Formats: sequence, C-alpha cells, structure tokens
Amino acid sequence: MLAGRGAESRPPAENVDFYKDVRPIFTVHCTRCHSGDAKKGGLRLDSRELALKGGESGPAIVAGKSAESALFQRVISKDKDERMPSKAEALSAADIETVRRWIDQGAVWPAETEIVHWAFRPLARPAVPSVKNGSWVRNPIDAFVARGHEARGLVPSPEAPRRALLRRVTLDLTGLPPGPEDAAAFETGGDYEAVVDRLLASPAYGERWGRHWLDFARWAETTGYEANQLRPAAWRYRDYVVASLNADKPYDRFLREQIAGDELEPVTDETLNATGFLAAGRLDNNQEDKLVQRNDHLIDIVNAVSTVTLGLQMGCAQCHDHKWDPVTQADYYRLQGYFVRGQVVNLQLKDPAGWVAYEKAIPPDLEASKVYKKTLLDAARARHREEVMRKLPEASRSACETPSEKRTPEQDELAGKAEKALAISNDQILKNASEDDKKLYAELDKKIKALEEKVPDQPHAWGYYSPVTGAKDVLTMPVKGMYPMHYSAQQLLDARPHLLKRGNPHTPGDEIAPGWPGVLGRTPADQTSRGSLVDELTRPDHPLTARVFVNFVWQRHFGRGIVATPADFGLRGAAPSHPELLDWLASGFIAKGWSQKALHRAIVLSATYRQSSAANPADMAIDAGNRMLWRWAPRRLEAEAIRDSILAASGELDRTSGGKSVLEEVPTSDPKQLRRTLYLTQKRHHLPEVQELFDAPTAGESCPMRNVSTVSLQPLYLLNSPFVFGRARAFAKRAGGVDRAFEIALGRPPSDVERDAAKKLDLAALCHALFNLNEFVYVE
Repeated sequence: MLAGRGAESRPPAENVDFYKDVRPIFTVHCTRCHSGDAKKGGLRLDSRELALKGGESGPAIVAGKSAESALFQRVISKDKDERMPSKAEALSAADIETVRRWIDQGAVWPAETEIVHWAFRPLARPAVPSVKNGSWVRNPIDAFVARGHEARGLVPSPEAPRRALLRRVTLDLTGLPPGPEDAAAFETGGDYEAVVDRLLASPAYGERWGRHWLDFARWAETTGYEANQLRPAAWRYRDYVVASLNADKPYDRFLREQIAGDELEPVTDETLNATGFLAAGRLDNNQEDKLVQRNDHLIDIVNAVSTVTLGLQMGCAQCHDHKWDPVTQADYYRLQGYFVRGQVVNLQLKDPAGWVAYEKAIPPDLEASKVYKKTLLDAARARHREEVMRKLPEASRSACETPSEKRTPEQDELAGKAEKALAISNDQILKNASEDDKKLYAELDKKIKALEEKVPDQPHAWGYYSPVTGAKDVLTMPVKGMYPMHYSAQQLLDARPHLLKRGNPHTPGDEIAPGWPGVLGRTPADQTSRGSLVDELTRPDHPLTARVFVNFVWQRHFGRGIVATPADFGLRGAAPSHPELLDWLASGFIAKGWSQKALHRAIVLSATYRQSSAANPADMAIDAGNRMLWRWAPRRLEAEAIRDSILAASGELDRTSGGKSVLEEVPTSDPKQLRRTLYLTQKRHHLPEVQELFDAPTAGESCPMRNVSTVSLQPLYLLNSPFVFGRARAFAKRAGGVDRAFEIALGRPPSDVERDAAKKLDLAALCHALFNLNEFVYVE
C-alpha cells in the first residue's frame, strides 16, 4: 500500500523511474486536487501532456532544472499557504528527493506506449541456450534452467525415486494418487512418457485442472453477499470447463467462448455455458440502487478478465489512474466498454434431452389443477360482474354493452367508471367467497404449490448475453431474487460506456469508446464486440496473454510461478526468475496451437520437474528459496486433492463426472457425497468443511494462487472428522493388512520399523493415522 509513503520510504534508485518512483507520489499526494475536473490552478498531474504544459501560472516543471520548477518550489516551501500539498502532511524528505532527482534528470515521463517493462514487450521466441551440463538436459526447458544453475554455481538434484515421481505426477495431473499396482509396475521399469500420456487422457485430468481454472474464474454456485442465493445452473459452467480441458480445446478458443460465447456463430449450448465465466462473480440481489448493482457487476467482469488475460491489477484504476502501472482510469473504462451492453442472465438452452426430462417431470395433474382453479375464479368473477351490472344505472349498463368503437364520448366516460366497479382481484374474490369455497381454494393452492416444487428447472445456463453484439436467437429467462438485476434489451441497446468520476456510477463523465490499455497499443476504431477484444488478446505477439497463462500452469506444477506474482505482471510485480524460459514456453504454447496438454507434457517430462526433493547444503546456501529450481520443492496438496485422496484410498470414490452438484449436508453414508470434491456445492461463505480449513479460495475475486496456511484446525479435522473416521474404517476393510495399507495410501511398502509399529495398532486406527501423515497430504 502507498498510503504510508513517507519517512519509511526506501531511497530512490540512482535513475529515477517515473512510473515506479514518481507517479505513486503524485497519486497519493497530488491528484486529489490536480486531476480530472479537480484541477486547481489549472494544473493536472494525472496526464503527461497536461502536466508538462502546466497551469494558470505557466509551466510547473522545467526539465533538468528543479530550482526553476514551480512544482518543486511549492513542494519544499516553508510557507504553509504556499506549500503543496495544501492542508495535508508535507512530503517526506525521501519523496522530495525523488521528485528533485526526477526533474533534474530531465523529468522523463514516458507515454504509456513507450514503456519498456519486460511484460509489455512483444512476445518473441528466444533461442535455446547451450549449457555445460548437457547430459542433464531432457528438453529445452532444462537448458534454460541449467543456465541459471551454472551462473550461480548450483547443482541440480538427482531424479526422484520412481515411486515418488509416479505419485507426484499422478497427483499433479489428476488430483488422485496412483494405485498400488501402478506404483509397483512403474518401479520395475514402467515407461514414464506413457504414464504421462495416460494421465493426460484420463477424465480425472480435466477435473483436476478444471478446479485450478475455476479458482482463476472466481466460480461458485451462489450469488454471495447477504442473500447468497443458489444459482441452479452454475454447475453447467464447471462441466464446460472440465470437458474443454479433457478435449484439449485450444486456449485461444477456450478464451473466446468464455468472453464472447454468445457472439459466436452458430451459438450453441456449449458456447452459452462458456459465458458462465463472465457471470461467475458475486452479485448483490439485495441492492436497491440499480446503478450501483449494475456497476458492481461490470467491475467484477473487468477485474476478472484483466487478471486472467493480462495479469494486471486494473481494479486499481477504477477511481483514478493506477498508482504505478501505466494504466489510466480511461483505460479501465475503455475495457469496461466491451461489456456495458450486455448482462448476466439466465439463458435458455436447446438441450433436447433436458427438455424431454423436464416435460416428463411435470406432474400430470399440475396443469389440470391450475385450469380448475382458474375456472373457479373466472366463474366467481362472472357472478360478481353480473351482480354489479344489475345494480348499475341503465345508461351505464348500456354504455358497457355498446362496442367501444361505437360509443359516444359520454358513454366512454360511463363505461370507464363502470369497469372500475366491475373489476375484482383474486384476493377480493377469496375474501367474498363462502367458507366452503375458501377451503377449496386453499386446498388447490396447497396442491399446486406442492406439485410445482416437483417441477425441475427448465434447461438453462447462468451466463452473459448482449442483445447488441450477441446472436439474435438467444432467449433469456427471468432471474430470481429480492431485487434481481433487471434485464432490459432496450436499456442495453441504449447503454454506452462512460468514464465514471471517482468510480461513481451516479457521476458519469465523458462517453468513451471500447478499447484495451494504451500501453498495449492503439485500439482501432469500431472495436465494439468482445470478439474483437479476444482477437487482440490472442494475436501471436501479444505481450501478456500467453505469458500469463503459461506462468499460471507452471505455478500449479511447481508451487511458484516463473513470475512469483501471477496476478501482477506490472511494474511492481516480481521479475521473472527465468525470463527467456517464460517467453520460450509462451511462444511455443502458441506455436503448438495453444494446446494445454502439450504444455503440461513438456513441463512434466523435463528433468527440472523430475528432480528429487533432496536438499544439498551447498545449494541451500546459495538459493535457499529454490528460485532457480535446483530441486523439487515439496508442497501440501490442496483441499480437494486431500479429500479425494482419502476417498480413493478407502475405495469409495464415486468417479461419476458432471451433473448437478451434491450438497455437503447429505449424510456421509450416502454414496452421493462420495464424489470428487469438485462436485460438492460451492456456496460462497459456506464452502465444504475441508475446503474452508485447507485454504480454498472464497470466490470473491479471481484467485490465480491459493494461500497455504498451517493451523491447528487442519490436523484436528483429519483426526476428529466423522467423515475421515468413516473413510478410515472403509480403508481398513479394503486394505486387509499393514503392507497393503501403506502401498495404497503412500504408494510404497512400509519399512521394517513402520511395519513392526503398525502391527501393534488396530488396522482402522492405522489407516486413520496414515491419513494424518505429512507424507499423505504432501507431494514430494
């Protein structure tokens, strides 16, 4: 955070960088009075051109001469009426020195398009380096890593033992442990490449890596906020992701369907389900201020899209220019411009099988009961009309009985007054009904309500649709909630993007055209469709899209990305540990048709990935954090993999794929609960117990990297949970003995010491203890 810049600020570098060193000072201390409409003295410091031009008193900055620059003189002034910032704490000595150096060094303020930060440079394919340790290199990944080793005097670790390597790659690619027979066969000479190909072809691969993507997509099945209502069709997006990964759908197509699925021709159920990415975020259905409600929804979309594709914290530019990255507030609302003419909504699906099931599920007497109730109400309404008509004056009766086109003006007036007396609501009918009729109506209402509860939802997706740029044959369906966001095709047709002053939807500024951040290049005119945005994001030399994604994949394999800040590729994000490797992976990813499976295969076949976790003292002294990848860094399994591994060990895992999620409240004796954790209902604020305890994301925003905590409640859960107790008993029945239990749980036989100790325990207690071992919940 920058609010605390001051005495604790670190000294500026010799060469002052405007975006890293100066712009944060301007943003925190100056732009409140000197930006946008708030331009005291006519001076603006949120724009390069306007800042250099100066204000009413003339130029504020004289490049190379801080002593002649009015801005600097006002900053150092001892006169309280003259010093800037006014009515606020003075700049710290360190900040003043930074501003002075910047001016004296020429006041260099690069335009956004002139930024040479590594992440904004066009993507190009680097040459594979030659290294001394060529015998260690299995593929080009290793050559880049080996060069880093040799530059620092590091020695790579030997290859991991075969059983450990099999367990690692199986859990990594599928989220499930290998079977004991697989481990035994691989130890005696199994083909590692064949194992990798088998795992990538497994349906479990899509479930494992689909869960990773759902973190990125901030997906859950409820709206969040106080109401936290269930979204009955949100599971369809989850299934879309899993199926897409298993089919190795090219990543550029994967992005296109999720960002612009409703624009594709022909639009299909699959592409509508894909737009669940845009609709996955939180939505406050209790929000009465419709402008705020809609703006919050647009903010969520822009922040998610920019994090996933650009790796930039664009949300910081919602109310003002970004404090240090070359992203302006106008950039933020230009990107939002692609989405303002669409909305999250229920989308009707074609789904022939779903409609057949829906029709079959409708109770046969539901419609008959509704017709009977309507008949009774219509009869009562007719009796009421007849009774009122008898009491009307002759002139009024005659006016009512005269066709409207033949009435005189006087008759029109009489008929209008009479119709008010003739009208009667259903509530009034019930109020005036006999006791027998009231009882009959109540019984009918109760029956109809009970029957309606048996009717399933019509086949639909929770997605995003624009009547402006989307396919014209898409049908929307009502959204439930206390104050749901109203869908109006006309309002969306009329909508236009505006720069919101201070991010407030009630104070819109100038209308702006859709576009991407200026630092990434000029946006051509008439780029209004989201498809045109995806065209830009997936061009082969785009500096960010492929880099961000391959870094995301690398991080999930190794526990840390080549860029350690996966959601921040900006000026204050981490520098890549292996920049040329990142570019080689990203460019190769595109060259191989954006194939995710080919990317995984290259990574897990590398010698870098196959290293043991052994730590040698010499390497530890040089690189204790393993930034240069001289060994495999052990890491704990995620919540889902822990629970799924327990179920796999017990032999109870239900591997049914897809379909509606299962509520965790189902008793653990019910087989439905024994599905993979991916298929447990994901309620914001109320995630399944194991996910809450083991650091699953809250789905409030895109999560490219999970936190990993170590707290007492985690082992207490594994020790005391009725779910884990039940699985331990089932595991004992399956194993039948000590050696088999070790082989199933840990992928290896016990040592002699372990065997002797284990034989003193009840087998179920032993199985429960195995679930609690670090070796079970960590990947070595």
